[in-house]
Amino acid sequence: MSGGKMAGQMVRGLRIAAVALYLGAGGATQAARAADELPPIPETETVTLNLWLTRAESGSATAQYTVGYMYAMGRGTKQNYVEAEKWFRRAGEQGHARALFSVGLLYENGWGVNEDKAEAMAWYRRAAEKGDPGAETNVAYNYFNGIAVAQDYAEAFKWYRRAALHGSSEPQYGLAGMYEVGLGVAQDYVRAFMWYGVAAAGGDQAAGRARRRVAEKLSDDEIREGDQMARRCMESGLTACE
Repeated sequence: MSGGKMAGQMVRGLRIAAVALYLGAGGATQAARAADELPPIPETETVTLNLWLTRAESGSATAQYTVGYMYAMGRGTKQNYVEAEKWFRRAGEQGHARALFSVGLLYENGWGVNEDKAEAMAWYRRAAEKGDPGAETNVAYNYFNGIAVAQDYAEAFKWYRRAALHGSSEPQYGLAGMYEVGLGVAQDYVRAFMWYGVAAAGGDQAAGRARRRVAEKLSDDEIREGDQMARRCMESGLTACE
């Protein structure tokens, strides 16, 4: 099996469905100021949407993203991707990373807009440059597979690594696969073993199986080294991973 075909089985991408247009870290709270944060509201989601709309119309990027999310998910209103795109775009124009990523998702899947992989990639790239981990992973995936861009393993490796350091097992698995096969980076079984271990610690069962496979290619000393590297990486909060 060629290295490219093998890596294609090992390196997975983040193809996120509508449910992943979530609020949370990197979501609505990302750019939130105290003035944008609503207190808990024991009312219907329609009331919640209307309150966010008031703030969105006043120019709050956080509120604009949240309104887009609610339209995309059908929360407090009928699902409406056209309205979702409008509000995501407004928030994105203010630099809201998760909103930029969300516009990319809409273009990739043809939700409320014409499906356009190149346009999706452009929005993912803007979000990735602002540090959105989902966008970083999708940029890496597109470079790896040559989707809407020329195939470039070095760029794929760069973006998988950036996303991996944000803590998601998906790009950590992808990064490990590139080390294992030697695409975009020198082949390094110890680092592949390390990153599969980090991904497995995050609950990725496939990474656990891949880690055992790579271990068969390592000496006992190399396994200990890889374990130590993975432990140091995780204990440092992903700040000491090399």
